Amino acid sequence: MAEEESPHTIFFNEDRLRAGLNVVPATRHDTYPGIDPANADLAGKIVLVTGACKGLGKGIAIAFSKAGVSGLALLARSDMFDAKSACIAAQRPGQALRILAHTVDTTNGAQVTAAIERVRETFGRFDVLVNNAGLMESSMKLIGNTDPDEWWNVYKVVLLGTYRVTHAFLPLLVEGGGNTCVHLNSQSCAAAAADCASTQMTKLAICRFTEQLVLEYHNAEIISLTIHPGFVKTGMGNSMPAAFKHLLIDMPELTGNTLVWLAKERREWPSGRYVSCQWDVDELLMKKDEIVTALVWALDTFTNTSSAQARW
Repeated sequence: MAEEESPHTIFFNEDRLRAGLNVVPATRHDTYPGIDPANADLAGKIVLVTGACKGLGKGIAIAFSKAGVSGLALLARSDMFDAKSACIAAQRPGQALRILAHTVDTTNGAQVTAAIERVRETFGRFDVLVNNAGLMESSMKLIGNTDPDEWWNVYKVVLLGTYRVTHAFLPLLVEGGGNTCVHLNSQSCAAAAADCASTQMTKLAICRFTEQLVLEYHNAEIISLTIHPGFVKTGMGNSMPAAFKHLLIDMPELTGNTLVWLAKERREWPSGRYVSCQWDVDELLMKKDEIVTALVWALDTFTNTSSAQARW
């Protein structure tokens, strides 16, 4: 069946998609020395990844394995044998990596509660939470042509799922001295695009959720980040309009290795903000002082694009 065309795709253009977000000169599409997990030492750290069975989630788990973590909690709805095997193969000599693979639907409260008990029993604590489970519309349609159940299911997976996991695991994260929550998002959170309303709206909401965690858990010193993983060719990428699939050129290693770089030491300066894995981290560090003295990459940046562009 031919892809449904919309007369409103003029709103979904590359300039609009990138407006205000190309903040460093170099745009990365593959891994590079600055984010090489071999340069990280995460021994003793426990990392939890949702949506870990394939795609970005699997790649993120592998990257943390290469960085020397002591434990991985892999959560997903599907079988995780391949992901677990890949993480074992990626570990360092003598690493003694422990992996818990637990099947869970992140929108199901009872299943999430069972998952946290397994994590508590297995590790007793954890340090980094990566909310990666996501969903987008199966095809690009105008709101009046969408299936209401499918449209709302995107909300359930992206918002309710992220909330349930974060709500359930935050106490254990704080109790154990962990402090980092990473929420996979999309550059689409910053640009209105016709024909994919539920994806656009949920991604924007994740930006605010990221900020709320910083505001509400300031005393616990929680670091909360919302991350554009790059344009990686995954199963969900098939839902993009054909005219934009040429953007899917980024490698999954770019995402996972950037997350390792963000988590390998305490970085308060980007907390509560949007960070793109396409940004060169060495150039990003040169912007650090500007970041901490101005409101940049927070939700205000996205709702006032002209202001965002003027800042850079």
